[in-house]
Amino acid sequence: MNGGQSHTTPASESEPTPESSNEAESRKPAVTDESPDWDLIGAVAASEHRAAVLERLAESPATPSTIAEATGLDLSHVSGTLGDLRERGAVTLLVPEERRKGRLYDATDAGELVADRVADVGVCDGAHRLHGRG
Repeated sequence: MNGGQSHTTPASESEPTPESSNEAESRKPAVTDESPDWDLIGAVAASEHRAAVLERLAESPATPSTIAEATGLDLSHVSGTLGDLRERGAVTLLVPEERRKGRLYDATDAGELVADRVADVGVCDGAHRLHGRG
């Protein structure tokens, strides 16, 4: 007897995961160390706001207010930057889209790679100095 346990359902038949609600984000091509997205790297490197927000999210998931506090940016700038980085596939929203309070964001795998590349160039360090943390 198997103790009442049933066999697991194949992934194709299972319930959708919370991540599947962000299908547009998951359709972005994979970015790897071998095939970096230079357009995204350039866009992040060109903006101290994008660089600072993405660097913070590469550390751990955070809310916009936490990011604003960590980076020294106005909350309105953080919110706009998160939307931009989300459209570019560097950031993902971890909670349901309809949630207005407690929106938790994280860097995607591509976003983490971009944050590393941009940090290598020194743009993120410049953002830290800009906001008095370097």
